[in-house]
Amino acid sequence: MYRIFGLAVGDRPASFEALQQHFHPADRDRHRRTVEAIVANHQAYDEEFCIVRPDGSLGYIQVKGAA
Repeated sequence: MYRIFGLAVGDRPASFEALQQHFHPADRDRHRRTVEAIVANHQAYDEEFCIVRPDGSLGYIQVKGAA
């Protein structure tokens, strides 16, 4: 996960709030709402989000799972 987000292990804890800051501003609210819905409804999910790495480069991640 650190490699995907462009972070060095130990840079900071991989908490939800810390990682949330690396989501592209256009996807940040959608990511938060998706996670809240997953937790509240115990639903399966398959989403793609844009992230911004510390060097400014963009990446895309696909998040799949079931709660």
